[in-house]
Amino acid sequence: MGVPGTGHVVLTPLVALFGAVAVKYARRLATVAPALTAGCGLAAPGSAALLYAGITGGG
Repeated sequence: MGVPGTGHVVLTPLVALFGAVAVKYARRLATVAPALTAGCGLAAPGSAALLYAGITGGG
């Protein structure tokens, strides 16, 4: 027999965790979207470096 209301205790942190992950990757996608949507995925020389930096999170 479970304790009433404990479902919310588990569900709330899970929703917060997955929401934070979704926001992180949405921001990352928004940063590289211009390079991805420009012809063939490369807008200009150096776009590959920007795309790589966006995907890996590095600079």
